[in-house]
Amino acid sequence: MKRLRALRELRKELGAEVFLVGGTVRDLIRRREPNDLDVLVRGVAPADFETFMRTRGTLELVGASFGVYLFKPKRLKGHIEIAFPRTEVSTGPRHDEFEVVTNSMLSIEEDSRRRDFTLNAMYLSLDDVEENGKFDKRKIIDFHNGLEHIRKRLIVAVGTPEDRIEEDPLRMMRAMVLVARTGYRLEGNTFGAIKRNADKVRTVSAERLRDEFIKIMGSEKPSRAFKT
Repeated sequence: MKRLRALRELRKELGAEVFLVGGTVRDLIRRREPNDLDVLVRGVAPADFETFMRTRGTLELVGASFGVYLFKPKRLKGHIEIAFPRTEVSTGPRHDEFEVVTNSMLSIEEDSRRRDFTLNAMYLSLDDVEENGKFDKRKIIDFHNGLEHIRKRLIVAVGTPEDRIEEDPLRMMRAMVLVARTGYRLEGNTFGAIKRNADKVRTVSAERLRDEFIKIMGSEKPSRAFKT
């Protein structure tokens, strides 16, 4: 994983903690080569992070409200999606009145509570990944039984499914993408929440829905999603 070299240097020179996360860890567990790399960085000020990474490649802030960057290393193909830990801050008395904020000092356990599904909420420290991509599965940090759910071929929402959908209704479509890509089935509570909240997908922009639909159609068996 040559693309991770700059992040190893970030770890060494600025003392940042760097974790593979999300679909990258999921694919590694399933012995699939990740196309895109998802990384979480904590323990370093965003300004210092930006300055350092721009000496190693191209860095673009693509999700300002969520602290998400796209990094393209110099002289290498592909990119890395890098984020800082996120949490929510209440903005009113209702459960859906909140603001998502980034905090580079937040723990990964706190960050994991805002992930969509348990198979996407596992972390693997870059310190535990060899240059050739090999790692010890026992080093995976798993707060929500994602490994067990992968073993059982289940897609399970983190925490309360309705809360995850309220945060971003697009997650219902992302569940269908996972069904199409993995062949796993939706866990009962997660499936029930999607059925009850299906109308909320209308609040999502057409562009975001299109992107997820393209992922479904580009999967090995799109029919899996349509049969769910």
